[in-house]
Amino acid sequence: GEAAAAAAQAAGGAVGAEASASGLRWVDVKHSFGRGDSARVRGQVERYCTDWGPGLLLYTLGYTESFAEELRQAGPVWVCDAEAAARLLRDAVGDAAGGAAACAPAVRENAD
Repeated sequence: GEAAAAAAQAAGGAVGAEASASGLRWVDVKHSFGRGDSARVRGQVERYCTDWGPGLLLYTLGYTESFAEELRQAGPVWVCDAEAAARLLRDAVGDAAGGAAACAPAVRENAD
């Protein structure tokens, strides 16, 4: 769908057209910097892609391109940083739905 296409664009088009056409099915946010040995995360990506289909890994502190490429080889997954994820969310929500405000938590009245 449109969100998947936006994800591919935001993440640099890292996944093939087949993933873009089927859309994102899962998101995993990791508050870390993606680097080093990808074996553990790669196994997770393979399981998630097998169970649910294409997904997105968000490394809030960034990642190395070599690490991301190893993960992309595990299945249809986008790897992005916080900035790309913010663009993706803005594009997915869109101005017609109220922009970022549509994703904000509702204001709660005092329960007293």
